[in-house]
Amino acid sequence: MHILNTHNGRYINDHSIIQDSSGDWHLFDITSHATSDHSEQERYFVHAQGPDLSSPMAEVGKVCDDGVRAWAPGVIASDERYYMYYGPSPTRFATSDELGHWMENEIYFQHMPLDAAHRDHFVLEVKPGYWLMYVTGIHQRCGVISVLESHDLQH
Repeated sequence: MHILNTHNGRYINDHSIIQDSSGDWHLFDITSHATSDHSEQERYFVHAQGPDLSSPMAEVGKVCDDGVRAWAPGVIASDERYYMYYGPSPTRFATSDELGHWMENEIYFQHMPLDAAHRDHFVLEVKPGYWLMYVTGIHQRCGVISVLESHDLQH
């Protein structure tokens, strides 16, 4: 995957790719500026867009810049809306109607994932209106996967 004219970061890592309703592809990934200031590192995602996956994508800009670490976005579509889940702990959640502007939302857990298991979110609709979220992390020095269920993508 190649991004043309990267202005908002020096690498891409832990990316999520999604196709919009018009057929264009969008890439969201961790990045960092080349700076010694650690507060500037991995605190937003670069957004790139292209007509297919075999050509370089054009950088659109950065998204979800809240001034804290932002890792491994997972982006899905449901009912003409886009949902982004990302970590690290705690899980954060944003929504968009067009993949360009994201609005942060509260996410509600009935049971929290184990310790730092708020990374590498993967969300799958198992049947209509029933979603599973898989997240990874470390618990007592061992890798863990937590599985959470939802009927509305927010609770």
